[in-house]
Amino acid sequence: MSGDITVYDDEKTREDIAAVASREPEFAAAAAKIFAEVKAEAAGHVRTGRFLSKITMHQEKVDWHIEIDDLDYDWNSEMGHYAGKRGKPGRKWVKGTGVFRNVVSRHGGF
Repeated sequence: MSGDITVYDDEKTREDIAAVASREPEFAAAAAKIFAEVKAEAAGHVRTGRFLSKITMHQEKVDWHIEIDDLDYDWNSEMGHYAGKRGKPGRKWVKGTGVFRNVVSRHGGF
């Protein structure tokens, strides 16, 4: 029938729509707001400044990424770790900072 509208709901179409939306200033502003929250959350855990200084934000093809890269203890700092030698007395669990998890949680994530 003439005048029918065809809607394409596939991965390519959704990616194209996201790419257009990602160029909107509001999208970048929302990412910058979350980035500032992550940095503020991390600021409370500064001893040397290395962890805080390694938090970066950059845009991939569509999405913005806030991450820590090139730091050998980033996972341990975020998630927690054992301190002390395995099998030795005194080994204990050190709770992680939860910097990223806390921000995600405040915005409805898990």
